[in-house]
Amino acid sequence: MIEFLQIFIIIGLTAWVFAVNLKIPNSKVTLMHKSIELRIACIFLCAFLLIFTFNNYGTSRANNELKFILSGKVELLEINNNPFDNADALVYSLKNMCNPPAHHSHTTNNLQLTIKTDNKLFQLGLQRDSKNPHEYWIFFPAFSRGVIGYICTSALDSF
Repeated sequence: MIEFLQIFIIIGLTAWVFAVNLKIPNSKVTLMHKSIELRIACIFLCAFLLIFTFNNYGTSRANNELKFILSGKVELLEINNNPFDNADALVYSLKNMCNPPAHHSHTTNNLQLTIKTDNKLFQLGLQRDSKNPHEYWIFFPAFSRGVIGYICTSALDSF
């Protein structure tokens, strides 16, 4: 729902930029003929909103795909190419992934998670938070370049 709203906002702003550049009836100049600064500001605003929308679209798409994949029966779960025994706890955490507010930390170690379900085989990147050792940043490179969510679990304490 949010993605469509953002897309409509971008389309509306783009249409506004073009409409403002149209000529005023019975006039030889456009509304923004003498205001290049306003046109530049509108272009930057539209570009920013476009980038924001596509970034959120990728994250939303990644979350939806992950939920679909995890809805199937997990046949294999590996971390760094080693079988992982506590798969149920990790899958539960992934299904309940959230987006907490920013807390100005960074990631430490990188874990490569491979999951095979009856729906698909896929890989996720998990990176431990520098401040909370039970929090992991989730990356789904097939769909998004950035973080798609966060989980808190003690299932990965041994890594």
